[in-house]
Amino acid sequence: MERPKDKSSELPQRRDEQARERLHQLITRLRYKHLRLLLTLAECGNLHRTAERMAMSQPAATRMLAEIENAFDCRLFERHPRG
Repeated sequence: MERPKDKSSELPQRRDEQARERLHQLITRLRYKHLRLLLTLAECGNLHRTAERMAMSQPAATRMLAEIENAFDCRLFERHPRG
């Protein structure tokens, strides 16, 4: 008689598959420009100066940061009304 499969052993495998799929999605969605924005933002401290240094508009930098945060499914930087 065959033993029933233990569903608890399937759970870690499913999590690993989900994590691999999420990592693949991140890699395919993020580009060099996204990484450059993150580094420049960390150096400058605010989006306005980051946008100026990268020769782009502040709304475009905000959208790009939103793309990164959506890919990671979390907020990466705190927002303050005055930058």
